[in-house]
Amino acid sequence: LTGSSTDKERMLAKQKLQDGELKFICVVDLYNEGVDIKQINTVLFLRPTESLTVFLQQLGRGLRLAEGKDCLTVLDFIGQANKRYSFENKYASLLQKNNQGMKKEVEAEFPHLPRGCYIKLEKKAKERILSNIRSSLIGKAGVISKLTTFEGDTGTKVSLRRFLDYYSMTPKMIYTHKITVTGTVKNMSGNIDQEMWKKLFRLSSVDSVSCLQYLINHIETIGKLRGADITQKEWSFLKLAYATFIDNCIPKNDEDILLTLKTYLNNNIEYIPEIIDVLQYNFEHVDFLEKNPGLPYENALYVYSTYTRAQALALLDYWKTSSEGVTRVKDKRATCLFVTLNKGNSYYSPSTAYHDYSINEELFHWQSQNATASNTSVGQRYIHHEEQKEDILLFVREQKDDSYGSVPFMFLGKAKYVSHQGDKPMSIVWKLENKIPAKFIDVTDKLGIG
Repeated sequence: LTGSSTDKERMLAKQKLQDGELKFICVVDLYNEGVDIKQINTVLFLRPTESLTVFLQQLGRGLRLAEGKDCLTVLDFIGQANKRYSFENKYASLLQKNNQGMKKEVEAEFPHLPRGCYIKLEKKAKERILSNIRSSLIGKAGVISKLTTFEGDTGTKVSLRRFLDYYSMTPKMIYTHKITVTGTVKNMSGNIDQEMWKKLFRLSSVDSVSCLQYLINHIETIGKLRGADITQKEWSFLKLAYATFIDNCIPKNDEDILLTLKTYLNNNIEYIPEIIDVLQYNFEHVDFLEKNPGLPYENALYVYSTYTRAQALALLDYWKTSSEGVTRVKDKRATCLFVTLNKGNSYYSPSTAYHDYSINEELFHWQSQNATASNTSVGQRYIHHEEQKEDILLFVREQKDDSYGSVPFMFLGKAKYVSHQGDKPMSIVWKLENKIPAKFIDVTDKLGIG
């Protein structure tokens, strides 16, 4: 069937296939969507497509249930015929969200497939797929190649949003390669930040709806903002932007934050559209309702949103560089606990591999630093933090790095002391004011067994 086939010919072919009179139909784009032939039990891919939407639509032609049909056989002839074919993207579109990376998924026989589904690869196919994933064509060189040929391939000018939509990618997939869309296409040099990719990578983790809305509305016209017109909450949004874009420069005051941001963005004005695209992408992909943590001051920290350590501390007006698991902000009477659950990599020594996990959706077990005892000032502050009007703020992430780079922390809000056992270290049970969300509970409790 082709585009010139009449409606009558198309309907007749469909009926014959359903009746078993025909065994196969060859089409180009005609049956991608809107056609329901439940009896299809084999799909052959004979044309390349970079669009994951088209790929899933084509695959979906064979996924309808029918009597006597116990499986779908998919024969993909494109992977070996087209050097730009990406196994990684195709398999990623079938999996639940995870941080392990496609290489580990293939090696471990796809543990994150939806329940009731499995993928079994023959040895040779597995080797070829892993080789494809390791290939530079889907690494940095592949992204650059796609960026530079995008206009010719699609007939539209390249932008971050168009590129992400067309290839079903995320911003981090680009910035992990230490490149940017703007810089790659324009081959920029001169008075710009040559490490803008690092700033955009940080920005791609911002998922607070309130913060994203403010920055989307003001980042392009930040030069027109006047300090006298900015509310305390808005200053907090600007502090998050400052911690994202400005490195190793402690601001003198709020006005200094605004002036430095204005100067920085003016020097990198060609990146403004890409910055806005990242903000818009993040805004459209938020899948939770943020909550006010109930702190006694205006702030842009929201429960269930994610922050880098520097971003979180900047929102508390703490500008010193810190990599500690515990940071106390005296001026705010707040103690921040930054918890990395999976410490099973070489970055952590046995002396820093603490035992942290959720007991249930409200209780969290946390182990202090090894020097902390219950009779020390620090230990007493943990135990009596409510009487001392000290807020305990809990930030949690699954691991330090994933396949794209550094992982931000989810802010779980304020915690209250319940009990403790032992000394040096103390094992403390905290009760959270806000329940751990369902999408995160599997992460926080899976390492607590044993």
